Amino acid sequence: MKSCPQCKQTYLDDGLRFCLSDGVPLHEVYDPDATLIVDDSDATNASRIRFPLELFRVHCLFGYETGARRESELWNDPMAFHRLARERGSEFLKTYNSWRRGKRKFTRDELLDGSWVKVADHGHQHRLQLHDDGTLTEWSLFSFDDNDSWGGEWKLIDGVLRLNIQIYELDVVADINGFHSGVEDEHDNRNAYFSVIHVGA
Repeated sequence: MKSCPQCKQTYLDDGLRFCLSDGVPLHEVYDPDATLIVDDSDATNASRIRFPLELFRVHCLFGYETGARRESELWNDPMAFHRLARERGSEFLKTYNSWRRGKRKFTRDELLDGSWVKVADHGHQHRLQLHDDGTLTEWSLFSFDDNDSWGGEWKLIDGVLRLNIQIYELDVVADINGFHSGVEDEHDNRNAYFSVIHVGA
């Protein structure tokens, strides 16, 4: 954990060198809960995800899955994460670290193997195929008409799957149990929470 000596904001991203609020160089601080992310041998496995700071949708996802779903403060304001960590202290960070240990990185090979199904919390259901060239094809879940489809693009960002389909952008975080989940935005507005599963070839 690092802290800004000027504004006292704390950051969990050890790769960050300067405060995002005032640009002051960050200082290392003792974190009594730091061992939570290395309390078993699996925590050092390369398949575990280390969340990039710019993927604020991960904080939205954390708020949705551990809080009040769409009523979570983090759902619409992921920047509140560090303030909540300061206000709620070690219990908040313990909950975050416990949640994070259940996540992992996607691999390119698994994404290209077979099809995927995604279901939104507002009810929309789709299946999709990711292609080797970074494009994708999506259908309504129960449509098998090849002409009733639309295209998009996908990429991996430090193990997080990003899907761009028309005006929507969805970031999906892999779960160690295979029930993956993500947060979708429509332009700059939070649109939906998605559950995503692999359905094979």
